[in-house]
Amino acid sequence: MEIGTAIKFYRKYQSLSQKDLAEGICSQGEISLIEKGDRIPSISMTSKICSKLGIAVDALEEENFYESHELHISKVLNKLELFVNNREYEKMEPLLNDEIMNKYCNNPLNTQCFLCYKGIFINYKENNPIKALEIFRSALQETNITSFSTIFDFPKHKNIFSKHETLLIAGAASFFISFINMNKPVIFLMLLAITLITLNISFLPKY
Repeated sequence: MEIGTAIKFYRKYQSLSQKDLAEGICSQGEISLIEKGDRIPSISMTSKICSKLGIAVDALEEENFYESHELHISKVLNKLELFVNNREYEKMEPLLNDEIMNKYCNNPLNTQCFLCYKGIFINYKENNPIKALEIFRSALQETNITSFSTIFDFPKHKNIFSKHETLLIAGAASFFISFINMNKPVIFLMLLAITLITLNISFLPKY
């Protein structure tokens, strides 16, 4: 891992711009080069940057760096859970677009949890149950090695479900009902067409 990657992470974590971090230390361009990995800062500059970020120099070491990622991810997931419980869906979007969360959330359980909250946001805030169902399918796939094409095939592959798997299945059922209620005329026509095909009935004239 390059030192610039860690510096960028902690800078964003502190909500600082490159200009903010560079002030009194170096130029903004210098910080940009360091974060891109095009320049290695001196020991003195590294010390000043860490002081500005409020971290110890050893926080840039790989092991400590990834511990900080896990802490950040945990905080984001806890906030998302709080917003879901309070139905404050409008507050979820910045967290769902969190750069660190989307880039470094590699643990399957955390990813499943994150996708669960994302699906809830898509359904209730964007009113798109079909997209939410697909997100839920991807979430369930995170903890299952057997692939399945639709979310409704999932229960065939497991007998015992985790907390988030249970929430995802229950949510999927709720979203599906929402979709049916939104599209009753369309659903009716689809069912009618299927019935007619099954009974081999046609409205077309026979010649």
